[in-house]
This record gives sequence, structure tokens and C-alpha cells, in this order.
Amino acid sequence: MKIFVRICLLISVVHGYVVGPVSRPLLKNRSSLYRGLRPYSSGRVRIAVASSQIDLDSPEVAKEYEKVKELSIYTVKKELDDLGIPYDVAMMSEMDMKLRLMEARVRLSAPPKQKRKAPGPNASKYEKLIYEKPAVKKFVDELMEIGDINRANAFTEYIDNEKVARQRYGNSQLYLDIFDKAEELKNAPAFTSRKLEFKGFPSAMGEDMIKISLEEFGTLKAFSVKIDDTSPECSGVVEYESQESADSAVAKWDGADMGMGSKLSLEYVE
Repeated sequence: MKIFVRICLLISVVHGYVVGPVSRPLLKNRSSLYRGLRPYSSGRVRIAVASSQIDLDSPEVAKEYEKVKELSIYTVKKELDDLGIPYDVAMMSEMDMKLRLMEARVRLSAPPKQKRKAPGPNASKYEKLIYEKPAVKKFVDELMEIGDINRANAFTEYIDNEKVARQRYGNSQLYLDIFDKAEELKNAPAFTSRKLEFKGFPSAMGEDMIKISLEEFGTLKAFSVKIDDTSPECSGVVEYESQESADSAVAKWDGADMGMGSKLSLEYVE
């Protein structure tokens, strides 16, 4: 079935029928959802294909396909209309429209990406470490997924209190290997990114001045800022061409006093 879905979607891409990225906020304005549609030589409407397509082999796609394929074409059309997604009855088959609806459903059901939350003042050593170094949490999650709960517990206990963990587990090579892995991950570089989320610049600076200020550290790959006239501060996202530039910006400005009790914040984001 997966192969069939993949073939159908590939055919749809060739004919320009694959829906582009769908975001919930845009659904409030149907006219803007597919702004920029352009006809091409065959007369069909071509919709921009998202840069990162859905995973055709994922269980979510297979599950959604099973639901959509049983729908009447009337139901499919109504849901596409409700979502503000265009379709051409003259040029699209029923399967084309069902595949379009399937992809839209999959995209809309994807959970929003959560911002990394900094640990509180009473957080454990392990909680602080997984924030600084996500690879630590990934390793523990992998142990849990394969049912290796004892070694996962030994790992987290070692991070929180090495002495106690060695007393409890230290007689077994199985756990000594886990302790070695804990030391390796503890000493690995902290999480960094060329992309930063910033907030705290005075709104009065304006977009151009904020951008110029950020360019002090290096060439920007991307930049966006949100300025609210009702707030004295603004926020945004900047991505540098190099990691060195991003690190320099964080080192100099994160926590900088902007006056009037306001501090500038620059945080690495994925």
C-alpha cells in the first residue's frame, strides 16, 4: 500500500497537484493560503511543493490514506473548500483530490515545534545537562525505547550524583560502560546553533538599525523581527553564516542591560 501511495503522490507532483505547506494561521485567510499560484503550459494550476515533503513511508501517512480513500468525493471537496485548498475538477481525478486532502491532513496534524525551555533554579544536574546538550537526552531516550530501563536510570543517577551511582552500580561492567558514556557526553560541546532568537531590543531602534547591529558579528543568512507598536521591546530571529558569528553575538549581548530594567536575550534555537 505504501508503494501505491508513493506512486500516486509522485504522479500528483508531476502534474502539479501536491499541496504546498499548510499552516493553521493562514487558514483564517483563504485567499492568502495559496497566494502565488501560477498556471503553466498544460493549463493546470501548479501549487508550490514544500521544500521538505511528508514522509511517504510514515505510519501517519498510511493511516490517513486509509481514511481518505473511503470518503465520498463530495466530502473530499467540502473539506478542501473548508481548508481553503484549491482544486480543479476538470483537471484532477478523484484520487488526485483525495491525495491532496490526505497530505493537508498530515501536515495539519503535525504538532507544533516546541521551544526549548530553560531549566529552573531547582532543576537537577541531569535536567540542566539535557538542556545544554540535547544529545544526552537522546541517548537516554534510546535506552528507554529498547527497554533498557536499568541502564537509563544508572545514567541519570550518575549525572546527578556520581559517587552514589558508583556505589550502587559500580560492580558491573554493564554499568561501568554507561558511566563512561555519561562522561563522554558530559564533556561534549554544548548545544549551539547559527540561528538565534532575540528579544529585548528597543522597538524605537527599528528593523534596519537592529539588523545593522546584528551584522556587527558577521554575515546574516536570515533575519526577521517583530515590532509591536504597543510594546517598548521587539523580538525576532537571526541566522548567521558562521557558528563563530553566532557565538560572538551571544557572548557579547546575551544578558546585556538595555536600561529601564530591560535585558537583551539571545538564545540558540534549532
